[in-house]
Amino acid sequence: QLLRLVDGVEALNARVLKNSDNERASQWAEGHSMIKSAGSDAHFILECGSAYVEIGDSLSLEIALRKKQVIPCGKALPFFVHGFSTLAKLSRKTGISKLPEE
Repeated sequence: QLLRLVDGVEALNARVLKNSDNERASQWAEGHSMIKSAGSDAHFILECGSAYVEIGDSLSLEIALRKKQVIPCGKALPFFVHGFSTLAKLSRKTGISKLPEE
């Protein structure tokens, strides 16, 4: 069963459109005794760090994960941040902006 291979769930994603999705993921993780993690899912530099995990001062990240002592922190970003991603995609498709050549 695949569930046995999963250690944790992203219970806080900063780019969700509905906070209820984060709440559902958090409840599901709790119901399955899984680690709850967080991620900014940043598409732009200003979004970095909007969601993160906190651990106790005396614990390494590895130990905190093993003991399931990580706390998802941060908040969901406002819905309009998705507009920036859409504008960036459109500007590349229309040739208004181009990615640097490799």
